[in-house]
Amino acid sequence: VPLADTPQWSIPLLLVRAVAEGETANLGSVSPLLASSLETIRDIYAAWIDGHQAPLNFELASNTVAAASGVSLFFSGGVDSFHSLIKHRDEVENLVLVHGFDVPLADTKTFELAETQAREAARLFGKRLIVVRTNLHWEQPRIPCSWGMYHGAALAAVAHALAPNHGKMYIASSYSYADLHPWGSHPLLDPLWSTEAVQLVHDGGETRMDKLRVLVQDRKSTRRTPVTDQSRMP
Repeated sequence: VPLADTPQWSIPLLLVRAVAEGETANLGSVSPLLASSLETIRDIYAAWIDGHQAPLNFELASNTVAAASGVSLFFSGGVDSFHSLIKHRDEVENLVLVHGFDVPLADTKTFELAETQAREAARLFGKRLIVVRTNLHWEQPRIPCSWGMYHGAALAAVAHALAPNHGKMYIASSYSYADLHPWGSHPLLDPLWSTEAVQLVHDGGETRMDKLRVLVQDRKSTRRTPVTDQSRMP
């Protein structure tokens, strides 16, 4: 699939590293919408990872990229992402599966199983599966903070790198609203990574049990009404 030719994808990674290490965040050219959120993002991370309110060094991008058509969803095949897929099945066009986040790049056997399951889900729902491979987690010499805190910035980076394929990216919630705590993917934080080209949406505040009920009910409905529209199968 096409990738973005702007540096916006690298900004989340550079910013979190600067906060963790107490260095100036040299971010380059930043979209006006994202630029308006940078101080807030910095201050949130500084509080959550016991980091630093690093100075921000950037310039406003003179030309903003228009949002592409299309809606994507980060999809791992777990309860959270399946719930978001069912919830937004009429809107989502692309499922994005990342190799290199939870599963190391060297572990091809485990990822093959995950990819097989994701392709079957894409087939059943009539979506396109986009597979991303990245060394953001396991192959880096050192990520600047725990992966639990860093992975939200990593998700934002991938979403912006894939900008030509969507104008909106859903990130399924990890925790219910009742159980919110500092975490890299958070309803307070995820939307702040948005630009004029890509809107990031933190989706869902339901409990895990509530999500499971939706999955079971959808499964029962699917059995009664078989999927017949195969026009968007990859």
